[in-house]
Amino acid sequence: MSNELRDGLHELLRRLAEGLTRRECLEALGDYRDLTSRELAHLEQVSVRTLEDWAERGDGPPYRKAGRKTSRRRYPLGSYLDWRDRTTMTRTIERHKNVC
Repeated sequence: MSNELRDGLHELLRRLAEGLTRRECLEALGDYRDLTSRELAHLEQVSVRTLEDWAERGDGPPYRKAGRKTSRRRYPLGSYLDWRDRTTMTRTIERHKNVC
């Protein structure tokens, strides 16, 4: 992963944590709009194998195939952010239910 992309991803997460809009968050990455499996694994702090497991179960972020091989997935950034919002909200709701 390039230093420029890594810095952009960290800036993206910082902006998300501040509650900025999705458009403002996307500006952190400039023209970069798709993530590779490796980049997304780094961002989510999971292994690439975990992403593959999620894809097989249909639990993970939306992806599109890059080329003919299924193992080469590209994750559109906007779809990933939508998935992350839904997943985070679901986890928050479940955590709240368990506390109450």
